[in-house]
Amino acid sequence: MARRAVSFFMTALAFGLVGCNDDTPAPAIDELPQLPQILPNAQEGVIGFPLTLQGDSPTLDAVFVNGGMDDLVISNAAISNDSHGVFSMTMPQSLTVESRHAIGFPVTFTSPGRGIYIGDLVVTSNAANFPSLTLQLVAPGAGLRIPDVADIEPFETTVQVQAVAGLEVPAAMVRLYNLGGSSLEITGYTLSDTTNFRFLKGTALPSTACNILGACVPASPTDKRGCCGVLQCVTESPAVDGVCSPVIVARGRFVLLGVTWTDTAAAGAHTTDLAIASNDPDQSVLTVSVTGTR
Repeated sequence: MARRAVSFFMTALAFGLVGCNDDTPAPAIDELPQLPQILPNAQEGVIGFPLTLQGDSPTLDAVFVNGGMDDLVISNAAISNDSHGVFSMTMPQSLTVESRHAIGFPVTFTSPGRGIYIGDLVVTSNAANFPSLTLQLVAPGAGLRIPDVADIEPFETTVQVQAVAGLEVPAAMVRLYNLGGSSLEITGYTLSDTTNFRFLKGTALPSTACNILGACVPASPTDKRGCCGVLQCVTESPAVDGVCSPVIVARGRFVLLGVTWTDTAAAGAHTTDLAIASNDPDQSVLTVSVTGTR
């Protein structure tokens, strides 16, 4: 049976919507830009569905606010790049949005079974900021039942080092989902080629040596493995150094990590294997290929 859900990627809008009970004062109308502005409710351009059993169909609302003074007129909205045909959308009756008002497009995901399913929602309008706006739809699916164990699944089995919005260096971004019913414990990340590739600085690396204060102990002064971040330092007693604890991924959620070039990476094309060790009983070590041209 279809059910409605609220996306955990929902972010706070720039100002209160008309009709919402919000104590945050909205900006005066003359503080808004004159031309229409389209403001989506999707963090980092992604609408994420919950982990869904085969045959179930949750629906999320892709919401767009008009942050300008002139009317926002949406000329087209459509689902694209949906190779499995798992997404559908309901078009609102009116496609004109007044200043500081919102429009919602209900998007439904019908789970065909275990896997990670992606698509795009493309919205074309007269918005001055994004005349054509694309949001990525990401939906993790399970079988007829969610297993009672951890179940690791990569978003992609091959990722490429490239420019990433918000990062100062190019990177390959790896997303690892837990499609199981129990928490996924990632106990280690290993790169086969550490001459040309390294993890982004600040990456929380499980099983990395750490001191009793929880800080990583680098193998050398130039070690670029990253740091323990928010992970605990697991020790036998308060006076003994240990290793960083596992990365915990809850049911239906994902963890994101990045791989980039080392300072001494040679020019040309390179490939490395990223091995991910976890408590998945069917796949204790998962390998993702990282490629790129320096």
